[in-house]
This record gives sequence, C-alpha cells and structure tokens, in this order.
Amino acid sequence: MAAELLFVPFKKSSDVDIVKPLRNLINSTYNTGDHHEDYTEALNELSRLRANAIWKVFEKTSLDIIYNYHDQLASLEAKVPPQEVQIPFKWKDAFDKGSLFGGRMSLTISSLAYERMCILFNIAAMQSLIASQQPVETEESLKQAAKLFQQAAGVFLYLKANIMMAVHQETTPDLHPETLDALAKLMLAQAQEVIAFKCIRDEMKDSMVAKVCAQCEELYTDALRAMQKDQLKSLWERDWLLVMASKQQAFRGLAQLHQAQQPQGMPVPYGAGAAYPYYGAPVPQLYNPYATLPYPSHARMPPPQPYQPYQYPAPAPFAPQPPPAGYNPYPPQ
Repeated sequence: MAAELLFVPFKKSSDVDIVKPLRNLINSTYNTGDHHEDYTEALNELSRLRANAIWKVFEKTSLDIIYNYHDQLASLEAKVPPQEVQIPFKWKDAFDKGSLFGGRMSLTISSLAYERMCILFNIAAMQSLIASQQPVETEESLKQAAKLFQQAAGVFLYLKANIMMAVHQETTPDLHPETLDALAKLMLAQAQEVIAFKCIRDEMKDSMVAKVCAQCEELYTDALRAMQKDQLKSLWERDWLLVMASKQQAFRGLAQLHQAQQPQGMPVPYGAGAAYPYYGAPVPQLYNPYATLPYPSHARMPPPQPYQPYQYPAPAPFAPQPPPAGYNPYPPQ
C-alpha cells in the first residue's frame, strides 16, 4: 500500500498427538460390537492438516489451509463431547516479547474450543498480513485489501464475544477481550484507509473524499484510544501507536482539505460533521474570517468607492493693505 499498513502477528503452537486420543475417544463413544469403523486415516489427515495450519502460515495457500482446519475443528467439536477431549493444546501469546512482566506467555488447555479460538486468531492475523501486502496498482487488489481487513475485524469481534466461554480461565494477553476489541478497531480503520486511498486515486468528488477521510480519522481515533489503555500499551510494537497517531492527523487534514475545495455553499457531507463540529458551516463561513465578525451593520455596509485624492483649496492671492487711519509707527517719546 502507499502508506504503512499494520498486520497482527501469529500465535504459535507446538506439535501434539491428536490421533491417539481422538481414536480412543471415538472407539469408546461411537464404535460398538455391531458398528465398528476405523477412523485412523481420517485422523492422520487431520493431524497433517493441523501441522500445515500452524507451521506453514507464510505460504500463499496458507489461508485456505487454516480455513479448512478450522472447519474440521468446528465439525469435530459438534460431535465429540468437549469434556472427554484429553489433548493438551498449547498456544503462545502472539505479542510475547520475552518479558517476564508481560502477563501469561502461553496457555495449555485440553479443549477443542480453545484450539478453534486460537486458529481463528491466526485466520484474522493472516487476513491482515495479506491485506497489508496488496499492491495499489489495480482496483481489484484494493477491494481485496479492504475486504480482508473487514473480515479480520469481524473475526476479532467474534473472539471477543466468545473467548471467555471457550477458555473459562485467564487467557494470554492477546486473547483478552480488550485486546481483541482494540485489534478489531485497528482493522476497521485500515479498511477505511484503503477505501480513502481508492477514492483519492480515482479522483472522486471532494464531498465524497471528505466524508471517507473524516470517517477514517474517527476510526483511527477510536482504535488509538483503545490501544493506549494502560494494560494494553506494552503489547504493541514500538511504532504502532506513532503510525496510528500520524494517520489520525493526516486524515483530519485531508478531510479539511477536500471540504475546503468544494464549491462555496455546498452542504457538508454526511459524516464530516460528526468528526468535525465546525463543518456545520458552509465553506465561505468556514474559511473567510471576516464573514462572521459580530458587526450589526456588516451585511448592510455600502460597497467601497474608488479612491479619490484629497483636493486642497487654492490659496488666495496676496495684496498689500494700507495702514489704518491715525496709525503712527513712531509713538512720541
């Protein structure tokens, strides 16, 4: 993209044997003397699918692989009693920097629901990574980037609403509901940024560009406010908050610029007034400081007259006058 777009790091897991525990569980629950099926090959395929989903996250086809593994987990979760699963799924915090004071660095739970929540987190992370790497040359790539950022936001909001019901204990910091809420807001802001870039590149009307940029500034404000909470600030990379604050101010300026470039008297685009209360005035009042001076007769002042130099009166001609009668310039001694 033209500007730096942020992507979420991945959660990391470790290898675990899922074939033997699931085979024993299926045999004890579903297989009877009259009905016996061997699910070993299907479970081996599931194990290979998990390995690809957690270790090949940077390949081009990895998103489809993670989607497939999530779907298999959801199907298995609906058929297997959750309390009977004895597979210790261990996942590390995605934002762990090796600090001893950053909260729980990993969490191990024997739960298919927990495994699915962690896979969903990586789905959103992969969506953000692919979206941030989309080129800006084609309209299709911009649409794809905006779509992926919006989908990532939806995944984070789903996790926020369901993570505590799946875990039932303290989570790693990356799965805390406030963290997930902040990430969802960041994804929405970046989706709007892609839309704003497309509007500017396509030279759309200034009213539309002003509206989109104002909404983008508002979304970055919400995301920045969520990420600056005391319990979350230490999670992010050092430059994340700086990048977001810079974009917040940049889109504020772009919204004002395109609003100012509209014809005089044009109505304010919907959305701009919410981000900027002073957008309620038309352009002449907004950018002409003399139009709102509190002079009662301002609107009734006569138009200015052409400059006329001052005409001084001509001096009177000099004529000597005779002295008055009886005037003696030499009085007697």
